[in-house]
Amino acid sequence: MRSIKITVSLLMMMVLIGMPARAFAYEYRYEARLAALDVYPHSNLEAGPIVSEDEFYGKLLDPTYNAEIADIVETYQSGDAQGAKEKWHHYIVNRDDRLLMLSDLKSPDQLTAGDINYSSANRGLNRGHIRSGYEYYFPDEIDWNYNPTYYDEEVPLDNGWLWTLHNHASWMSMAMASLLQDGNEYGEELADQMKSWIATQIPGVRSVGYDFHDANKSFVNYNSVPGGLIRDEEDPFSYGYRDDNGSQMIGTSASWRTIEVGVRLQKWVETIYYFKHSEWYDAELNDLLTRSLVDQATWLAFPHHYTEGSNWGSYEAGGMLYTATYFPEITVQQEMAELAAKRLTRAIDGQVLPDGALNELSPTYHISVLNRYTAFIKGVRDGKLRGETWEQLEESIERQYSAFLAITAPNGGMPTGNEATLSKFAGSSLREIFANALDIFPEREDFRWVATGGAEGQRPDFDFYHLRNAGNITMRSGWELNDDYLHFTAGPTGSTGWHSFQNKLDVQLYSNGYPLLVNAGKHLYDKSAARWYVTNTRGSNSALVDGYGQARRTSTPMNILRRLADYFYYDGEGVSFASATYDKPYGTAGYGSILETADVEVEHTRSVIYLKDAYAVLIDDFKALDQQEHQYELLFHTPVGYYQQNSPSVTAEAVELADGMHWSIGSAEAVMKGISAAPFDSAIVEGLNPGNVDLGAELNGTGREKEMRGWLEHNTPTPTQQYTVNGTDVRFFTVISPMSQPDQLALELDNGGKDLVIVFEDGSRHQISLDDAGDAPSVEIQRGDHTIAFTAKSNLAEQVLSIASMREALNRYKTSGDLHDPLHQQLGNRLDQAEHHRQGERTKQAIKHMEDFLRHLTNNGLQHLVTEEVREELAQDAQILIEEWKEE
Repeated sequence: MRSIKITVSLLMMMVLIGMPARAFAYEYRYEARLAALDVYPHSNLEAGPIVSEDEFYGKLLDPTYNAEIADIVETYQSGDAQGAKEKWHHYIVNRDDRLLMLSDLKSPDQLTAGDINYSSANRGLNRGHIRSGYEYYFPDEIDWNYNPTYYDEEVPLDNGWLWTLHNHASWMSMAMASLLQDGNEYGEELADQMKSWIATQIPGVRSVGYDFHDANKSFVNYNSVPGGLIRDEEDPFSYGYRDDNGSQMIGTSASWRTIEVGVRLQKWVETIYYFKHSEWYDAELNDLLTRSLVDQATWLAFPHHYTEGSNWGSYEAGGMLYTATYFPEITVQQEMAELAAKRLTRAIDGQVLPDGALNELSPTYHISVLNRYTAFIKGVRDGKLRGETWEQLEESIERQYSAFLAITAPNGGMPTGNEATLSKFAGSSLREIFANALDIFPEREDFRWVATGGAEGQRPDFDFYHLRNAGNITMRSGWELNDDYLHFTAGPTGSTGWHSFQNKLDVQLYSNGYPLLVNAGKHLYDKSAARWYVTNTRGSNSALVDGYGQARRTSTPMNILRRLADYFYYDGEGVSFASATYDKPYGTAGYGSILETADVEVEHTRSVIYLKDAYAVLIDDFKALDQQEHQYELLFHTPVGYYQQNSPSVTAEAVELADGMHWSIGSAEAVMKGISAAPFDSAIVEGLNPGNVDLGAELNGTGREKEMRGWLEHNTPTPTQQYTVNGTDVRFFTVISPMSQPDQLALELDNGGKDLVIVFEDGSRHQISLDDAGDAPSVEIQRGDHTIAFTAKSNLAEQVLSIASMREALNRYKTSGDLHDPLHQQLGNRLDQAEHHRQGERTKQAIKHMEDFLRHLTNNGLQHLVTEEVREELAQDAQILIEEWKEE
């Protein structure tokens, strides 16, 4: 037995006395409506759906919606429950769904066999599921709580296998197949699977092969509610379970993990759109499905089941939005739609940076989030949603698409890493999202250019772009397929540890139609060495020190991400430049945490000089702050192994040179050569694994994995350039040039090893000087009689700190739930007083009020009203202003 409880008076009290923070008002309005309707008063639960027939037909169906719904409700209230189900089934089957769908789906009566993914449909028909290549078929009926990777010794445990089983990836294909000739077997099996899942999957069901509820995550965050207004024992969906030791467990099962619920709601709505026309979609199934959809959407509506400030939240709100739009006949439909839309709107502050990037800094997840925003805006414009439109989303959505435009390669792909696969760089992965963008922004001709591969629209008007918060910098020779493109990573880690990649200063290159220099991409969300490798510095084109990679914080708070990233940049005629420094700890990072911190005090600065008609020069400066000798190692991954394994039709090979490497992929070729004042070792790792580490095994320590080199995402060996030198302060030069003849250039050093001289086959010489002794790096490039000279700009120079910016931050953090009253109000009053005295040129009084601001902020009795990260940021900003005013 699992206890399902509700405290109606508590929910009503929350609304009546106005206790919740303003950001949560819509959540509590929805809960208050449920409480007023007296829905979910169960005392016990053994099988789904949770909402009873009496609650659904007697309370949730809205008799004022139309005459048919009124008749269904009246039929049920007369005691004819089966008759009400039959009428509800007839109503749903014959209802025109086109205006209720947020997805653009083909009409059921126009389907052909070519529209159906039969590979997916047949897998579902045979009760199979596949994730990242691991395929399993249940011998009898599906055990929805079983994870075969837990028992298969050939593969690491993949929690995601079970989670994604509950996304029901095959159901829509099966529904479509059931409508065509000989589709009965698909319809029968699909109906059986739906009934099985609904009956067995309720909050609290235990998953086989797990410590109860994957002990590391509960996915139910009661602390997210202001003031702790809801506790676990007051949660209408909470349950109690005692483990073998008698300990009380509170949480939810794998099938009710909130991101899966959000994804599933959209897929179920789209599946019903087709399946309701099948003979296997009967009154019983229609009743179960609709009640279960209401259960799941309501589960997500409660504030502690919503993931604030994460891509999860967009899936969750998106699922609610699809459900609310599809069922306008439900009494709580408008509150649910408003709540979902409000959360999506609120998520802008919680997820999207001022430069348009997602706070997780993962383009792959950003695409999914952006799709939810886009679907909502399209729904509003098409008149499918009742209530407010929240049109402020449009500006943010356009800004997000512009961020994708910045990183788009000439082939329509995007660089690897941060959960982006090599296939996304090799293919045109971003064109589809810009096709979606045109539905909202048809006037953006640069979006049209990318969406059509340059066949229509107008070429984007930039060749250099930097996302100033995310620190993603792109340089290119143009936008045609055969142009060059270079991507430089100069920003922080994202907001989520599990998706955090230790890849600062990474460089990737595309030329002549193919990616030529990539990082290792991504791997499964498991605890294998392959996953560890791709997320660590070894999997990037950056540097190791004494065998250790970067070990900076694995998750960066939103208040830090909103600030400008620390780097220098320049873009001029024929040349682009960027420079950034890694000055954080070194060690071993993995699986969203720091496993080991090394006793290494080294500062690494990488400067990228890109001559648009010739080559790129990387200048890597290592400074030993501890004055000790260290081993410095640069790594550069080619995608040769990827093409050899995945695209046998594309010629891909690499050749070792005395001082570098020459490689070719398809029609693209490149040469890399390096030089340093200190002698270095140069070698290609031809898919070898010097440490003999089993990539399928879990890492149990922090020693053996240090030897791993030369891999790509799914255990793919690849030629990888490796430069290693010992010293204290060392400067490396690396030249990367798309060219077919690798012997056309030689490298020399000048000015005591500080300058690079490139000597070409015809005897011409280019000399490159970098002076970083001043406030900003200065560069001089001598090309025969032509000289290019410039001083870079600091990205931080344009970061303005003022009373106005601090007031804006206070309001933003109150909205996000990081700062609460009365502290928010007290701090705002101090700022108002400081501003008043500043305007009157009374600097001493202004300083006093800003010092009062600091005292309020650090008051021990108020610490529960502000997060630690926000307190540190506001204190730092206040101190900066105080010091500035004292110097006036």
